Amino acid sequence: MIIQIFTPERHPVHALPHQLRDRMRIPRRIAMIGKHAAQNVSAFPVHSVLVTAVSGVLRKVSSTKPLCHYERPLCKTYVRNAGYPSGPQPIHPSVVSLEMIFAWPIAPFLSRTALVAVTILCGCDNAVSAQPEASIRPALAPIVTNDTTVRAASRALEQGRPWEATKLLGPVLRNPARRSPAAVLRAAEAASAWEGWNEVLTLLQSEPWLRTEFGGHGYVLLTRAALAISPRQPKTDSIALDNSQRALPLSANRAERGERETLLARSHERVKNMDSARVHYLRAARELSDSGDWLRLRAANVTTSERTRQEDYNSVRGTVARERVEWTEASARELSGDATGAIAMFDKLGDHATAFRLALAMASDNNSRNVVRREIVAFLARTPLPAGARDAIALLDANSPGNTTSPTAASRVATNEPVITATDELTIARAAAAVGLTARAATGFARSLKAALGNDRDRYSYGDMLFRLGRHREAAAQFARVSSASSLAGRAAYQRARALLRAGDGAAARTALINTRDRFRSDTVAAASALYLLGDLASDASRDTEARRYFVELVRAYPTSSFAPQATVRAALIALINREPALAARELDAFNARMPSHGEALAARYWSGRAWKQAGRDTAAAARWRDVIQRSGASYYAMLAARALDEPV
Repeated sequence: MIIQIFTPERHPVHALPHQLRDRMRIPRRIAMIGKHAAQNVSAFPVHSVLVTAVSGVLRKVSSTKPLCHYERPLCKTYVRNAGYPSGPQPIHPSVVSLEMIFAWPIAPFLSRTALVAVTILCGCDNAVSAQPEASIRPALAPIVTNDTTVRAASRALEQGRPWEATKLLGPVLRNPARRSPAAVLRAAEAASAWEGWNEVLTLLQSEPWLRTEFGGHGYVLLTRAALAISPRQPKTDSIALDNSQRALPLSANRAERGERETLLARSHERVKNMDSARVHYLRAARELSDSGDWLRLRAANVTTSERTRQEDYNSVRGTVARERVEWTEASARELSGDATGAIAMFDKLGDHATAFRLALAMASDNNSRNVVRREIVAFLARTPLPAGARDAIALLDANSPGNTTSPTAASRVATNEPVITATDELTIARAAAAVGLTARAATGFARSLKAALGNDRDRYSYGDMLFRLGRHREAAAQFARVSSASSLAGRAAYQRARALLRAGDGAAARTALINTRDRFRSDTVAAASALYLLGDLASDASRDTEARRYFVELVRAYPTSSFAPQATVRAALIALINREPALAARELDAFNARMPSHGEALAARYWSGRAWKQAGRDTAAAARWRDVIQRSGASYYAMLAARALDEPV
């Protein structure tokens, strides 16, 4: 879920002169974009293809572009091979979660076969084979009960509010007279919906009615819970296998049998019974024709015989599924112990991070690991930076005990242990900065710059990383080290002023901003930014005349700057506050004539009307306000204009 806060006029409250801030009460609207039902979302890799299952029909949606954004507190994402910054991240087509799919409007119409198809797609690491982080949310078991609370919980679950269902059922479960099998099962279903897998195990493991009630649905929930928890807790793989074996004979129809065959196959795969896993994947494929291609790929993935795998691939007919054949083969080679073949396949497919991981696992001594480490550093030095850089950096750090700038570096070299040199650190820092690994980038820049490596761009990047980490005084010092002859000198001077301001040294920041304006007048970005911040600081300090001077200077010296439109409006508003309404009106009208479609134009038209009204030009004021209403009748400023004209809002 993305929450965006909009001010109606795109004119920030803090950007107004202080007198107007107190007078204006600008309402804010909250827009919810991409509303999702899942409370706690785990991500599943689907590897460069997003497939939606609608009534059992698979279709390819996207294979290259990011899909949407989620805030990390609401969605745990594991973005692989995308190279995106940390923080709110775009979810690449290689990462999608089933809870996201269930949150889409199509979710209520998904068939059981479609859900199994998505299960097959989502429980995978490099192709269709690795371990899923969680399981899909199954359809609710049919329950007949007279307990109104259980009925209310069922409605909450059907409407996508599992936590509400859990709260409703709490008192029922604590009352022995009301703790029925129906209440326990609904509570387990609710817990599974918000990924309370330990709660599912606690609720169901000791229940005596699992075999006789609800068609084995309790066993299915236990299987899903155990698969979701494994391998983080011991014995859960065997729990999954035991319960999936018990659930299968209780299947009521082919679709249910196919789903449970799939769960049993996954359980066998977890305990390394690959032959049994293959048998059950193929049985599931026969029961679920719409998902057959994907189940045959899963069967191939756990097969050691290359000839048998090729027969499985030849039976795959769907276009989207066929695109996964090479990925499945790469993963199958890894699982069957053919690490060299898997490395070659992953390299061919562009998954270099996985290839490096396997190469490091194969390395038998420090010399071999050093060779792989050099390959990873060379990979990070590529331009443009390849996908997978984040994973490559993590691998390199995990497999390199130290760096040559540390006191014990010489002893490491003497014992031939793998090390990260200062030159390597610079390469890593540049890559880490590019993919948003701020702390790692700062560490790398610190080590490499201490060794007298790097250039002005690296010093600027180091300052930027320190600023983002909140180490503002250190950031200011790094920005000051950028050479005055560098093309980044002006921007570094401005960023140094910002860092000083964040560090709490307002006087030094103001001096640095004035210095930036005076020394780098030819740098449009740096000088205009400095002037705007000077005006903003003066306005914050209630020195509006000084603020107007800076804003006017910005507009005249840098009319094409992105700050110029807002500076124009703010300068005019200050003139209005200073009882120069005619001057304010002329400046606002000139801005509207120059940029009639700009985002600030509506605000400028409204305030122009206010200025002409204050100057005694009622006709001119009314014309501006009517223009506002005509251009954007539903806007905030249209409402103010109608009120000023004494017309219905």
